[in-house]
Amino acid sequence: MSLEKNPDNSKCETTGIDPSVASEILQDMFFVAKIFQIQNYLDDKWLKDYYTKIAISYLSIVLHECLQAKLLDKEKADKVAVKILASIRQRIVKLVPDGNSDSMKHIIDTMGIDFDHYCFDLQITLNESNNQELFDIGFTYYDLLNTTEELDVFNSLIRIPFQIIEGVLSETSLNEFKAELAILGQSIYSNMGDYVSKSIVLHKYPYASGVFFKYPEICREDKLVVLYYYTLVKQAMMLDILIPDYTYKDEIVIDTTPAKCKFRAIIIENIGQYLKKSDSPMAKELCVGINNAVEKSFFSKNRSVKNNIHYKKTTVYGKDEIVKLYAQQELYLEAVKKIFDSKIKYKVGWKYRLIRFIADKTDATMIEVRKKNKNMKRFEDVSIDEWENARERIRKKDEML
Repeated sequence: MSLEKNPDNSKCETTGIDPSVASEILQDMFFVAKIFQIQNYLDDKWLKDYYTKIAISYLSIVLHECLQAKLLDKEKADKVAVKILASIRQRIVKLVPDGNSDSMKHIIDTMGIDFDHYCFDLQITLNESNNQELFDIGFTYYDLLNTTEELDVFNSLIRIPFQIIEGVLSETSLNEFKAELAILGQSIYSNMGDYVSKSIVLHKYPYASGVFFKYPEICREDKLVVLYYYTLVKQAMMLDILIPDYTYKDEIVIDTTPAKCKFRAIIIENIGQYLKKSDSPMAKELCVGINNAVEKSFFSKNRSVKNNIHYKKTTVYGKDEIVKLYAQQELYLEAVKKIFDSKIKYKVGWKYRLIRFIADKTDATMIEVRKKNKNMKRFEDVSIDEWENARERIRKKDEML
């Protein structure tokens, strides 16, 4: 699937584009293109998927704005791709994790989230190279990006940023971008891929939301907030490691800090929307932690940078202003993550592996039981006789192997 039905004949309509807007577009598109380029040199399947999720999160926003600004032709757009991208954009820009919203209910129902019983309803991704550091909870886009096949579909969007870059450059006098793009050869991306691979080795584990939170437990609303925002916050904090900038003759080649800053600003503004609506215990704790971490002027400037997602008009910031805001965003995100970390607990040790072993056996047993009675939904609904008979059949099968 591509964004456009007929990509070979598509053109960017960039005539008369404002130079400041063109610069903004190029920074965004180069940032996305760079993610895909580095991803090409990774062997870790889970890490490649992690890059794809970051790329399509940002693509869902910038491609929407390209359509709005007529940089891409709406009539040529693949309606299915646009619909899925619009859903992803709605999650990161607008959706606040209210358990009563239809979108949240759909995620919860699709995942089978059950805070009261021990069931493997989460998929957490840990960095095995750094003490099982938590990278991803797999909640925010679960119903939209649940399979590798779906991620592969979005990998086909890789050519769109390059197409727009070429179209914008052909219509503007930003020749410095042409020179800088020429410097970026494949070997540079290969080196970046090697650098990331040495520090990050990801692995996914099924986990139970029922035991994911520390005692005393937080309320259901706050649990959903942690599940929804944790991955987004972690992605925003990892940008410099995952997408490092390349220095040539002591100068950064196409500085991606503005795009990274905007990515962070979008996530932070979404969290801000949630905090304005919620008066839960954790929301109050977050407000105190955030206000203690950042300057008062931070919020208005962050909102202004976030609004630069719109390509019809942009606010231009100098490099020093962006660097300062980027540092303030780091403090904001650290404050949020610190509070999230104080609410959760996870460990993939021998106890976890034993429970997984038993669960795998139980799953096989339950399959046997349900073949006899399809109405059986839970373990507690199964009679002792049925359980023992099914377990005996499995034992005999194991002995024959």
